[in-house]
Amino acid sequence: MDEKLIKISGNSQLFELKESLIKKIIIVGILACLIGSIVNYSFNYPLKSVLTHGIGVLILTISLIFNKKNSYDNLSAILLFYFCFIYTPEMWFLVGGMAGAVPFCIYIISVLIIILLENTIKKLFLFSYIALSLILIFYDIRYYLFNKMLTSDFIIYILSFLVMLSVLIYTLLLFKQKYLLVNEELYKVSITDDLTGVYNYRFIERTVKNLVNKNVDFSIIIFDLDHFKKINDKYGHQEGNNVIRSLCSNIYKIIPKNSVFGRYGGDEFIIVLLDEDKQEAVELAELIRTIVEKTRFAVLERNATISVGVASSTETEKLEVLNAADKLLYKAKEKGRNRIEYIK
Repeated sequence: MDEKLIKISGNSQLFELKESLIKKIIIVGILACLIGSIVNYSFNYPLKSVLTHGIGVLILTISLIFNKKNSYDNLSAILLFYFCFIYTPEMWFLVGGMAGAVPFCIYIISVLIIILLENTIKKLFLFSYIALSLILIFYDIRYYLFNKMLTSDFIIYILSFLVMLSVLIYTLLLFKQKYLLVNEELYKVSITDDLTGVYNYRFIERTVKNLVNKNVDFSIIIFDLDHFKKINDKYGHQEGNNVIRSLCSNIYKIIPKNSVFGRYGGDEFIIVLLDEDKQEAVELAELIRTIVEKTRFAVLERNATISVGVASSTETEKLEVLNAADKLLYKAKEKGRNRIEYIK
């Protein structure tokens, strides 16, 4: 499967979890910044302290109103950039550095970086934010040294903070890595057909739905084995399963990268082709039909055949492509089987 199709047919459960988490974080952030702005104004703190919280309320509110599903990674990066490199240093100098509450903010923001960001951008943010925190801590140490206020208790407090931050970051990174591995394994099981190893009907239907929602052109090939019930009745279900496995194995080898191949149920299979016109889909369908017709299955006394229906979103409403291909499949059966039907 190519990258574009992976993006369209990706792990929607993980995406929905992340989407929900980001929304909750934005709402909590709006409330926290709003309260901070009101409190700072009430106690006559410097105007820039009030404005820093006010800008946070504005950015978070705009993000909540204008967010789009396909840009949550960018949204996370924008929000974290503000809290990492504008809010943290501003609050550090306004509320007393290590002596204030900002170190606890550093804990929370580090956690959010690990949870919300991925891969290179996560490493870049985490490294930069830790570097900024160390610079701010070093500034505090210099200030206390200059004013002869550096005590052993304060040194212990700084060291404890750094150790706790390091343990927190390491633990979270390890946990997230294990969580993602487990999630990936569970996700693979949930979208895979047990008998054949190809995708199952849930994944096929989700892929088609996502293609429709994203207004991407696609074609669908649906086919099933002719007289498969007779094969099961004569040779048994175990041998029938062997035929299905062998069929999938042969077809999988010729499926293009920009496609999803799955078992739709029983002996019925479906191929979703991304950015392929009807003619290319028909040519692939004919190739599959020919291969099956020429394949000798060990258990069968004769070669198997398939009936095929082909439909494309370029000539059918996207919502109806799947139904149209299914109807064409049954039309092929009515006309004698071992043939392809498509809208001419």
